[in-house]
Amino acid sequence: MMRMEGSAMALHTGQDAFVPHARSSAEPLTGQKFIPDLSDTSAQSSFIDSRPEKPAATSTLYIRRFSTKTAAGPEEHTVVGVHVVLAEGHPNGLWRDLHVDRSTQRIDGDNPRVAVGSLRIHCDTLEVRGAFSLPEANVDIFARRLVWADDTASINTSPLLWTVDKARNAANGTPGANGAEGRNAGSLRIFVHGVTSAGDPDFRLLARGGRGQDPGAGEDGKDGDSMEAAPGQYFKYSADMFNSSKTIRFNPPSTYHEYKWQWAWSEKTKGTWGSNRFPQNGSNALPPGVPGNGGHGGTLTTNLSPQDLATSNKGGPAGDQEKDCKGGRAGTPTESAHYKITLWHEAFGTSDASADIHMMDSCDTEPGAGAPGRPASRGASRTPEPVFLDIPNAWLHPLGVQATLECARDLFLAGAREELQALLPVYDKALAEPVPATNAWDGVPPSVWTAAQTEFATMLVRHRAHLDYFGNPAGYTPLLSLSGSIKLYEEETKRALRMMLLSARVADADRGARETAAILSDTIDTVNADSRAAAEQVTAGEARISEVQDLIGTVEGDLRDLATLLTNLRNRLLDEAQNDLRRQATIKSCIKMAGALCQVVPVGQPVLGAVGSLAAVSADLVGADRDSAPDTLSKIGGALTDVTDAVEQAREAKEASKAASGKKPVDWSAVGRGLGSAFSLASEGVKALQVPETEVEAALAKLEAESPEWNDLTRRVREVNEKKVTLFGELGKALNSVGEGFSRLAANAGAVVHLQQKKGRISTDPEAVFAVQQMDQRARTTLQKYLYLLVKSYESALLKRPSVNWDLPKVTQRIADLAKSDREGDPAKLNAEAGELETLFEENLSDLREQLLSAYELLRETTGTQQFALTARQTPQAIDALNKGGGCVLDPLALGLIRPDRQRARLSGVELIELAFDPEGPPVPEDANVTLELVPDEKGIMRRDEDLYLLTSESPVRWGWTIDASGGIDPYTQSLASKDILDFILGSGSANVRGKVSLPPVWSDLALSVLYWPPMKRRDRPKISKLRFKVKVDSSPAPQDQRVLAVLPEGAVGDSVITCPSDLGGRGDGYGPMVRIYKKGRTVDLTAPALSGNAAFEGWDTDEEEPEPGVTSLRVKLDNHVQAVPSWTRQGVVVRSTMDLGQMMQAMGEQEFAQALAEEVEDQESRRELMARAYAQAAAPAAPEPRTQVIRAEPTPESTVVGLVPPRGEPDVMEHGSGWDLVNYRGVVGWVEST
Repeated sequence: MMRMEGSAMALHTGQDAFVPHARSSAEPLTGQKFIPDLSDTSAQSSFIDSRPEKPAATSTLYIRRFSTKTAAGPEEHTVVGVHVVLAEGHPNGLWRDLHVDRSTQRIDGDNPRVAVGSLRIHCDTLEVRGAFSLPEANVDIFARRLVWADDTASINTSPLLWTVDKARNAANGTPGANGAEGRNAGSLRIFVHGVTSAGDPDFRLLARGGRGQDPGAGEDGKDGDSMEAAPGQYFKYSADMFNSSKTIRFNPPSTYHEYKWQWAWSEKTKGTWGSNRFPQNGSNALPPGVPGNGGHGGTLTTNLSPQDLATSNKGGPAGDQEKDCKGGRAGTPTESAHYKITLWHEAFGTSDASADIHMMDSCDTEPGAGAPGRPASRGASRTPEPVFLDIPNAWLHPLGVQATLECARDLFLAGAREELQALLPVYDKALAEPVPATNAWDGVPPSVWTAAQTEFATMLVRHRAHLDYFGNPAGYTPLLSLSGSIKLYEEETKRALRMMLLSARVADADRGARETAAILSDTIDTVNADSRAAAEQVTAGEARISEVQDLIGTVEGDLRDLATLLTNLRNRLLDEAQNDLRRQATIKSCIKMAGALCQVVPVGQPVLGAVGSLAAVSADLVGADRDSAPDTLSKIGGALTDVTDAVEQAREAKEASKAASGKKPVDWSAVGRGLGSAFSLASEGVKALQVPETEVEAALAKLEAESPEWNDLTRRVREVNEKKVTLFGELGKALNSVGEGFSRLAANAGAVVHLQQKKGRISTDPEAVFAVQQMDQRARTTLQKYLYLLVKSYESALLKRPSVNWDLPKVTQRIADLAKSDREGDPAKLNAEAGELETLFEENLSDLREQLLSAYELLRETTGTQQFALTARQTPQAIDALNKGGGCVLDPLALGLIRPDRQRARLSGVELIELAFDPEGPPVPEDANVTLELVPDEKGIMRRDEDLYLLTSESPVRWGWTIDASGGIDPYTQSLASKDILDFILGSGSANVRGKVSLPPVWSDLALSVLYWPPMKRRDRPKISKLRFKVKVDSSPAPQDQRVLAVLPEGAVGDSVITCPSDLGGRGDGYGPMVRIYKKGRTVDLTAPALSGNAAFEGWDTDEEEPEPGVTSLRVKLDNHVQAVPSWTRQGVVVRSTMDLGQMMQAMGEQEFAQALAEEVEDQESRRELMARAYAQAAAPAAPEPRTQVIRAEPTPESTVVGLVPPRGEPDVMEHGSGWDLVNYRGVVGWVEST
């Protein structure tokens, strides 16, 4: 059968043959058009990720409060947390306990005391809802974010209003009281990284000085008493017929006088006039009080612009001046006297009697003094200028950093990668700066800063490397079996439980100095023991560090070689296309893209977190100048430099850890300072170059589809990319090991300093308590690690999530009970209590074991065998790679090892049953051995029902064989030392554990390698021509109502995307080999693109029907499992062995056919052979139409299909049976019906 795409025809030569077609009129591949777009395709697999529930940063679990109060002073509060919320009714209780309601509370001018003197908040985020009032308190805020959550949100340290607006008025002779001095606002120290505000009010921070109290009013003086006064008086005396009288003038006027009439010596009459007293002076006014001066505004000290903080700290006004008071008026008359008057009567009367006037007393009255109102002595108070500290990382505080670290660990454990992405880089950058001069770090051991810097950077390394908290990738499968994982860490479990007990005791405030000192001493011993373990962890990274250093040089050298190779290829191809501008444009774009592919870092999917796209990353790598030389190093070279620096820092950290673990003095202010920064730079550079592995492979396939000249280059790029993946994978593991251990070491050093300082004190300060609580969380995380290992074993065994409580409630509750009951704090009891907790911890783990053991799925698991074979005829590329490069990678899906009727398939054994060398090549020398090894990739896929899960294994399982000169095959066996180690790890009863290590999924790439010993030159090495393997597979039956559709593309695939409906697992369109799982009986439509760059679609092959050639769509009904093979060829070039040369010559004409041969086949002898074959085929009678043959697992029609032999495909018959033949076609070994 001849297939045609327009004028495209192919030569059937039995080998690949290349004949030019009419060129497509499509646009040349330039710029972004070359970059594969796989954004709408579905990942082949997902992964199970059991993890603790994501913690709420606002949780009270992260809130810690410390309060102190002297007998006479106000309370001093310290609040430490992650996301601290100041809001009415919030569960943290801060508003309830600290907020002062200004609408109901006032301050007494006579006793102006406040309850809270200071509030210090150290956190990652401070969120304020509503107007938080803390009068006169000094408020310190150290936070990454300050969030004003609503229009009313504010912090107000301004004083309260006075209980009475003015002081006591004058009364009872007491002058008016002075107004109280205005109260000073509390100062504000606000150190934050950024501010978020809802709404735009005028002010958020208020620290206005208080108003001076108004003075008491004065009192006017009272007027003096006034009296009737006589300026003069007429006196008269009558006797018989005669009257005597006298008019007397008083100066000063009389207010009282006594008088008498006398005749000779005889007193005739007497009297008085007025009151025997004087007028009074006016009284002085009682003065008013002096107004109180305005209180000072609070000083704002910050690292941000005051405008950004919307602050009002105006000084307070003075109290109002009182009015003047008047003195009392003088009593009248103001001049007066008292007189004694004697008058003499004459016998015959007189009108001018004699009088003797004597002034007894006199009085002058004065008005009272007035009292003017007086102003305040100082008046309105000053508005202090803000103090700006140009320190970007001033917001870091040791307590806030430690609290955030605690939450970051929990977030990482919970897989909250988006939150981590917002958190980690900010802290990493801030901690890379010098220690801020804000006095927050005064007296703090330098190792605390180093520990925090290193831990944040190490977490960022894991995050950017798509690892979980414990440094493992998606789908992680533990190395050992369940019990083995726990036994391995038994000693660390005891240490962790002991540390949790000590932490609970230290946190108990109700202890005396003696008991506290004893507990702290024991805590220090435990911390030192953990430091020794941490130092061992740092040292353990040495082997990986050395491997990374070796790989750096290798990768750099390979990339330089690729640059030379690309330049030479570019020059050659451009020379060949001198007269074809369109072709030149495509060549230049391909060359630039190939250079970009050399610099990116492929990342297999799926992963924890997100990976950038090839389009985004390569845009900067490709650039706009297509005429420039190919670039393979500019970006990745910088990343490799950063990696080198990180490795050197890791080596220095190792030396420091040795010194610290040996109790030698370590200058923590210098040691390890650059470690975190170097780690961060290295991980950041690598992260920027990460792209999905499928997109890289699609781009390489697109290059291969463009022209056969690219094949060698793409092979080299793949090899270098594999080395890069290994390099950066090992880098992540090395940096994680060193960084985690070093941060523990530095943190422990700081904790010991704090604890030593606090020994002998009755109470411990926040820093010491917090240091121990950090140790408690690390210990708790250690326990969670062992639970994590058990959970991961469960996931990989059953491919589903277990039911587990990550908080270990039984253990934590018992620790609390023990801490309360052991009031003496006797350290000697600690070991017994830790043993009790260990038993309790084992019970928690047993709950999970019970779930695993009760899983019925495991009871249905069986072991079966399958075969695959490699030969020079059927798998020439694999055999050629083995003989030339010493290794190849095999796809088990392409080899038919992934059976659609089975699931949870694991590779439990591999046997090499046949090996042959090329008889025309060199023989195996008598004194030489040939060694073969087959190693599953650490990543594999395993099916459970409709789901396909990624598993990443640490399994040490590998298979190997030694072949001697006689052809004898001797398989590897486990060494006695290895068995002893496993038995030791597993402890008693290990003989009953048959599967001591986890097994890899069958669906794992298989790395096959060959080694000749002693070493031989390539030309002297025997050439392998055939290999045949038998594999053992542990699996269980797949659901009978599900059907598998396997799409296995062939040829020049390019970046062709196959469209299909979503399957039961939600997987839709895909690229490359893909498996979709549908309900039985479902009809599925598949579509392939007719053109993809320079790749042209040829047709479909299936095991169900014979589709029409060249038709891009295919409809299949899934009554059975189906394999579908879409095929592509280069546009202008066809590689299709099913074509008949005779038919092609007849269709093209002899002359055009001969011209095509001349253009494509350089060798004259080969051209003559091909022409002869064409004439012979043209003359031969037409052969029957070939059909697709189905390869089955067993020689029965009902057996599972494991592969296809397309029309005119030529399988190798390995064994003849009754009506069936055992064949090998492209590595797939199975049975086909005999023809």
